[in-house]
Amino acid sequence: MSNTAIILAAGNGTRMKADKSKLLNGMTVIERTVKTFSKISDIDDIIVVVRESDIPLYEKVLFGYDISYCIGGSTRQESVSNAVETIDSCDMIIIHDGARPLV
Repeated sequence: MSNTAIILAAGNGTRMKADKSKLLNGMTVIERTVKTFSKISDIDDIIVVVRESDIPLYEKVLFGYDISYCIGGSTRQESVSNAVETIDSCDMIIIHDGARPLV
C-alpha cells in the first residue's frame, strides 16, 4: 500500500496577516508540518504545493526532507488537482494545509 501526502502551501498568508514565512517558535509552520508528516511511517511520498516564486525559499527551509514540489493554482482546488496530476500511482492521498502544523 502506497500513501501520498499533499501539503498545500501556495497561499499568501492572508489569515495570519503575514508578509513573510510563517514562524512558530523559531521554526516555519510549513517545516513543522512537513516534519510531522515525514515521521509517519505510513506516508511514502510528500508533495508540497507552493507558488513558483517561492520554490527557492521552500528548498532552503525544507532542505533535507524527502519531498517533491508542485506549483499551486489560483484556488485550493486547482492546487490539489495540480498535485494529484503529478502522482504516478498510490492507494491513498492525504491532503493537508501547510499552515496547520498540528496534525
